[in-house]
Amino acid sequence: MKYICLYILSILSETDLTKYFVNFEKSKCIVLHTIQYKDSTSIVHLYSENTGRIACFLPTSRSKKSAVKANLFQPLSILDLEIHVKQGKEIHQIKEARTAFPLIHIYTNPIKSSIAMFVAEFLFRIIREHEQNAPLFRFIESSIHILELSEKGIANFHLVFLLKFTSYLGFYPLDINPEGNNYFDLQNGIFVPQKPLHGHYLNQEQTAGLGKLLRINYETMDRFAYNRQQRQEIVAEILDYYRLHLNAFPAIKSLDVLKMLF
Repeated sequence: MKYICLYILSILSETDLTKYFVNFEKSKCIVLHTIQYKDSTSIVHLYSENTGRIACFLPTSRSKKSAVKANLFQPLSILDLEIHVKQGKEIHQIKEARTAFPLIHIYTNPIKSSIAMFVAEFLFRIIREHEQNAPLFRFIESSIHILELSEKGIANFHLVFLLKFTSYLGFYPLDINPEGNNYFDLQNGIFVPQKPLHGHYLNQEQTAGLGKLLRINYETMDRFAYNRQQRQEIVAEILDYYRLHLNAFPAIKSLDVLKMLF
């Protein structure tokens, strides 16, 4: 038997061998989006601490004996997964799934739940890299922790998140609004004293609002008050900023839910 195995290995090329070996990867993952695939199977899109974006088959069985329970895979859930990663495949298999950080308040508080849906859809639309990015993963993970644990200022959470996220994409606004720079140039990401000729800019009132937002962080978000119209305008301005700097940035459908809440 030993010699038969050696003979088989000897006649297979290195490329052929990859078809027969599966890598078992253990990683912390954040759930981004789930799509129904078949009656008994869904496809879940994840952001992995080890490998970036990854897609896996998710059985929808509700059996108590199942090692992979579908109800764990809620938007922004943080899970410890063991994944069968097979080279050459775009969709992989999940062997085991456990909760890494329980999200009790996010899934029982309708406001937090709606924000989680929006943030998860935003990340699903924007993250494309299939490679490790430890700083970005830590930012997203810590932001989820803050959303889960915060009791005040929750209505401003997504504003802070959207603006802070730009720093990981390379177009965070370069400076707090200095004296005399009354316009924000959306195309170049800087504050300027006069209206840019290209037309992509915030007016004086909007620029003042952005300057205020740049001073907010998760620790202070409860100290800043916006009315419904102001908050919706800020979100629209930030998303327009993303569209100027990213190709084919789509509409976020769950934004309509936030508009009704805030």
